[in-house]
Amino acid sequence: MTVYIVNFVVNMLLGLFLTHIKTRSEKRKYEKLYLLITVLQFGLVCGFRATSVGWDTAAYSTIFNHTPDTWEHIFNNKQHIEIGFSVFCSIIKILGGNYQTMFIISSLFVMSSACIFIYRHSKDIVISVFILISFPFYYSSFDIIRHFMATAFFLLGYKYVVERKFVKYVIFLAIGSLFHTIAWLFLPFYFVRKIKWNGLTLALAGIATAVCFFFLDDIAVILATLINKTVPKMWVGSYGGGVRTAIMYLVVLIISIFAFYNQRETGESKSNALNLITILFIFSVIFINARIMTRLMMTTVPLMAIAIPELVSDKKNIKSYDNNTVYTLGIIAIGCFYHGFMLWMSWQNVVPYVPYWA
Repeated sequence: MTVYIVNFVVNMLLGLFLTHIKTRSEKRKYEKLYLLITVLQFGLVCGFRATSVGWDTAAYSTIFNHTPDTWEHIFNNKQHIEIGFSVFCSIIKILGGNYQTMFIISSLFVMSSACIFIYRHSKDIVISVFILISFPFYYSSFDIIRHFMATAFFLLGYKYVVERKFVKYVIFLAIGSLFHTIAWLFLPFYFVRKIKWNGLTLALAGIATAVCFFFLDDIAVILATLINKTVPKMWVGSYGGGVRTAIMYLVVLIISIFAFYNQRETGESKSNALNLITILFIFSVIFINARIMTRLMMTTVPLMAIAIPELVSDKKNIKSYDNNTVYTLGIIAIGCFYHGFMLWMSWQNVVPYVPYWA
């Protein structure tokens, strides 16, 4: 646990120092440096983990060992994994790497995509990195590697959501689906950006939440079917358990709504930010009785990582700075508490941390 806490604290202090630059040109340069350091810090800690760290790490080492090790057989995927991930492992194996090499490369790729996403779309990269680590994205990436590699292509392609280039966005999702079919569940986010937040949106969000609550099991099965997965009984119904998580995301949503109405102007980017947080709350409601929802809850945290700064870090657009300070501190307090909670209960079996050479 100590290595995670020290890594996090050092990163936050470094981020505050490097990004506290007056001129915009210098600030962007030091933001790049900070994000590069962030990739190396968190990516290498994740990549250097032993097979005992993370529930699925040992299983992925076995998967790697069973992938083809010659160019002529590289597409002979006989395992129950997507062809993209199989080829990815085979290329590493053919070039002389082992499963640890795969962990390092995949971890650096996931963190790089998240940091590129933050650099492109965040109004405050330090807060964004804080959210990325303090909510269930980073520690979850120790585990479901294929999901996160698919998510990485979604994050890299999100710029085409902003630029309204549908075909290019779909191409990135298609590439991601070669690693896991969960990539296709990100397709609706292309249309979310055009939804304007108002009273009607709030009412529809309430209805959507109610529908999710009363049809939890059915929705879980449908989502699992869409990503070509079966749902064990323990993943739906009363075994899910997630009321406290839903309450936490409800508090985040309420803070975000207050922050939204603390803006002088609320255009498309502000509405989109609130829409994204609302969607994460709805995901958490489904999670109450459907653990399968953890897949989307974990992989969509980067969306919250850009949504929160959009609502609290646009200083020129804020009505009350005192209120905004309260909202920002509220999010930080929730993040610190949740970060501590994940480490305390060993989220995804990441505690204790053991390096591969130990």
